[in-house]
Amino acid sequence: TSVARMCKQYATVGHSEETTALSVTTESGRQHKRLRYVRKEGGCNVLFRHVPEPWLLYVTDIFTTLVEIRWRVMFLIFALSYILSWLFFGILYWVMALANGDMQSDFNEPCMYGVRSFTAAFLFSLETQTTIGYGTRGMSENCMVAIVVVTVQDVISCIIDTFVIGIVVAKMASARKRAQTIGFSHCAVVNLQDGFLCLSWRVGDFRRNHMVEGSSRAQLVRSTMHATGRVDMTYKDLDLQQSDIILVTPTTITHRIDRQSPLYASTMDDLGKDDFELVVSFTYTDDYTGILHQTRTSYTPPEILWGQLFQDMLRVTRRHYRVDYSMFHHTARVLVPVISAEAYERKKLLQQSSPRHSPRRSPRFSQQGIVSSEEDGMKLATMAVPNGLGKGKGKVHTRHHPQSRFVKKDGHCNVQFVNVSEKGQRYLADIFTTCVDIRWRWMFVIFCLAFLLSWLFFGFVFWLIAIFNGDLESNDKDKVCVFNVSSFTAAFLFSIETQTTIGYGSRYVTDECPVAVFMVVFQSIVGCIIDAFIIGAVMAKMAKPKKRNETLVFSHNATVAMRDNRLCLMWRVGNLRKSHLVEAHVRAQLLKSRTTAEGEFIPLDQKDIDVGFDSGVDRIFLVSPITIVHEINESSPFYDMSKQELENTELEIVVILEGMVEATAMTTQCRSSYLAGEILWGHRFEPVLFEEKNYYKVDYSRFHKTYEVQSTPLCSARDLAEKKYIMSNSNSFCYENEMALENKEDTDEGNGGSVGPDGTQTDNISETEHSQATVPLEPRSLRRESEI
Repeated sequence: TSVARMCKQYATVGHSEETTALSVTTESGRQHKRLRYVRKEGGCNVLFRHVPEPWLLYVTDIFTTLVEIRWRVMFLIFALSYILSWLFFGILYWVMALANGDMQSDFNEPCMYGVRSFTAAFLFSLETQTTIGYGTRGMSENCMVAIVVVTVQDVISCIIDTFVIGIVVAKMASARKRAQTIGFSHCAVVNLQDGFLCLSWRVGDFRRNHMVEGSSRAQLVRSTMHATGRVDMTYKDLDLQQSDIILVTPTTITHRIDRQSPLYASTMDDLGKDDFELVVSFTYTDDYTGILHQTRTSYTPPEILWGQLFQDMLRVTRRHYRVDYSMFHHTARVLVPVISAEAYERKKLLQQSSPRHSPRRSPRFSQQGIVSSEEDGMKLATMAVPNGLGKGKGKVHTRHHPQSRFVKKDGHCNVQFVNVSEKGQRYLADIFTTCVDIRWRWMFVIFCLAFLLSWLFFGFVFWLIAIFNGDLESNDKDKVCVFNVSSFTAAFLFSIETQTTIGYGSRYVTDECPVAVFMVVFQSIVGCIIDAFIIGAVMAKMAKPKKRNETLVFSHNATVAMRDNRLCLMWRVGNLRKSHLVEAHVRAQLLKSRTTAEGEFIPLDQKDIDVGFDSGVDRIFLVSPITIVHEINESSPFYDMSKQELENTELEIVVILEGMVEATAMTTQCRSSYLAGEILWGHRFEPVLFEEKNYYKVDYSRFHKTYEVQSTPLCSARDLAEKKYIMSNSNSFCYENEMALENKEDTDEGNGGSVGPDGTQTDNISETEHSQATVPLEPRSLRRESEI
C-alpha cells in the first residue's frame, strides 16, 4: 500500500530554511510518485520516524494515548487492569490464609471465612473490589492485616473505576467520531460566479445538530523534489468568500481566483497537469456536547472539475425547507472559459474598451466542461446539461419559491433532510452524540434494554453452565458451579446480583468451576463499561449547553432608526440569569436568495452583517439587556434598501449569540431570526435599565417594547448619504422627548408643518426649537439604556 511504501521511504522530518516549507528527506534519491498528503476521510498520510523516546511520551500522556487507541485495545487494557488487580490482591489474601493456617484447620479463628484455596482467594478479591459480596466468603475482625489490605483494595478500586469512566466518556465523545457525520463533496468545481472564475466545494452536516462558531479554511499544498532527494512542501492559504458559515443546510465554499490566488495564472490544461493538493477543513463546536471538532479532506487536480456547477439540493415547501442529500455530490456542466483567470480579466477589459465585439460562435464540448468555441474562450451561457456525476437527472434550478422561515423564533432550524446515504452507519459511528441528541424517553429505553440484554445473556450462559455441570440435579456445593441455581430464573437472578453487585448470598459461584469464575470476571468488566457509558451520556445530556439557551432571549422585532446621524439596524438581546456568559459575542447573517450574473440561482445565500467584528464591539458584557447595532453603510447589504423596498423583499436575518456557560465552560449558541415583516422601520427600543439608590434595576416587561420615531427617513442609506433626502430637523434627542412630542403633535396638526415627498415631517428649525422649549417633559426614573 501507499502507506507501507511511505513508511520505508521517509526517514526524517524537519523544517527547511523557509518558514512555510516542510522538508522531507528520503533514504533514496530517486523520484517517487506523488502521494496524497491528506486522505479523503481526513486522515494525514504521514509517518513519524526517529522520534526521541516515543514510549516515554505516550506513557506520560496516558490519557490521550488511551483515547486515541482503538476500542478493542482499550477494552483489553481495561480488562487487564481489573484482572491484574484482582490477581494481585487474591495472591495477598492467599498468602495471608496460608500464614494464618486457614487452609489446614477449621478450629482456629480465620482471617477470611471460606478461603480454602487460591481460587477462593481470587473470588474473595473479585467480590471485594466489585462490591458483590455473595456472603459465603467474609473477613474476620480479628485480622488487622486483612482489614488494611481490604481498605487499600477499595481505594484502588475507586481510582480504577473513575479512570475507566473518564476514558470511556472521553473516547465516546471523541471529535473524530462527530467528524464522521460532516461530509465534503467528492470533487471541487471551477465555474463563473458574478463574472469571476471561482473554485468551489460543498460541505454538509448529516445531523440536524447546530454548529457553533463554524469556520472553513483551505490550503494549497505543493511538493517539490530536489535532485538530492529532499522534498519541500509549501503551504498557501486560500482566501474564502465566506469562511464563517452557519452549517444548517449544505453550503458551497467559494474561493475567488483573483490576483492573490495561487491559481490566478492556471488554465484548464495547466490545472490538469499541475501537481498540488487542495486541503480543506471545517472547524466547529457541537451544540449538544460543547466539544471542538474538525473535519478535513483534500482534492487533487483530477478531482477538480473545470466547467461544473453543483446542483441545487434545497427545496422549499409550505412549512419547511427540504434538503435532498441524494444530490450532494452531483454536478452539471456549464459554459466556462478555458483560459486562466488572469487572461479572462484581461479579455474582459479589452472587450469593455473595444467598440465592437467579435462574432459569437457555437459552443463546443471539452473533457471537463462546456466551453466556448470563440478564440478567446469568452462566451458564457447559463444552460445546464446532464453529465456523468448527475447521471442525466439534474438541472440547475432557477425557480422562484415562496419564502418560508429558515430559523424559527426559538432558534430551531426549519429544515428536513431526505435521502441521506448511510445515515444509520454514520449515527452508530457517532453513538455518543446520538445518545445525547435523542429524547430522554428513548435514551432510558436504550439503557434499560442494554441492562436487560446483558443480564439475559449472562443468565443464559450461567444456565447452560449449570445444565452441562449437572447442577440442576445435584445441590452438593462441593460439586456445583453456581450454588442454588436450579432453573433459568435462578440463573437470571444470579446474573443480576453479579452485575449490579447486590450479592444476596443465597446464590454464589464456587471455587471448583473455572468456567463460572471466568464468566463472573467477564460480566463484571462488561458491567463496569456499561455503567461508564451510561454515566457519561447522562451527564453530557444534562449538562449540554443547549439548555442554557432557554435563558437567553432576543427581542421579538428588529428596528431601523437613526443613531449618531446614521441609519442603523438594531435588535436586543438579554440574559435572564445572573450567571454571566463568558466571551459572549454576537453575529448576524442575511439569508437571501439571489441569481448570479451567469444565471445561477443560489438559494439562501449567506452574507455577514457587520456588528463590529473588526473593532471588537461584537464582544459584549451581557449583564443587562444590550441593543446590538448594525450601521447601514457602504458595506452593508441594506445600503440600497428603502423602507418600501425592505417590506417587499424576501429576506431573513439570522442573529446569533455565542459564549461559554460560566458553570460548565461549554460553548453555547442562541439563535433567532427576523423576516422583513418583523423589522420595524422608524422605531426604537424602550429603555429597560433603571437606576435606583444602590443598584441598577432591569425591567424585562419593556424588553420587547418599541416606540415610533416619526422623524426617521424612509429612504435608503445611500440616498441619505448622497443628500437625496432632506432630513427632518425635528429629531428628538431622548425617549422622554419622543413621548412628549408625540402628545404635542396631536394638538399641533396643521400648524406650519410640511410633509416631505415620502411622507416624513420637515418642520423648520424655529418651530422645532419652539416646540422643544415649550413642551413640558414628564419626569421619569429612567436614566439610560444599555447599548453597544
